[in-house]
Amino acid sequence: ACWVVDVTVEGEEYQAALKGLLESIFGAPVLGWSFKSDAARLSLLHPPLAPLLKNVVDLQPRAQAGLGAHQSPGLGVTTGLLLGFFLDKTQQQSDWDRRPLAREQFVYAVSDARVLLDLAARTSTEARRNPAA
Repeated sequence: ACWVVDVTVEGEEYQAALKGLLESIFGAPVLGWSFKSDAARLSLLHPPLAPLLKNVVDLQPRAQAGLGAHQSPGLGVTTGLLLGFFLDKTQQQSDWDRRPLAREQFVYAVSDARVLLDLAARTSTEARRNPAA
């Protein structure tokens, strides 16, 4: 499953539900990309999540090793090189503080999350083929 969760909504009832949802999500295996800054923000939002966030599989280092790259590759470049298509990154610099999110922003977020499943499968396959990489 892929999750896109808006953590900026105000209100005690929403925040209580959000905390339960986040604990449920991060209690299961989770994939991420360049996850350190996300982990820091989520830990501030809900400190009990911190131990669970250590279990997130950050695919960026795995992709970097698989590509033999010296620098951390971006998600768009990585999908192009490993999966053969490029993500539309035009919404990356849009106003993510504005609510409601535009449909294009939501599609962008879903695409970024969904492609991690394909990258996890591809990088796992590459690692089995090339154990020394």
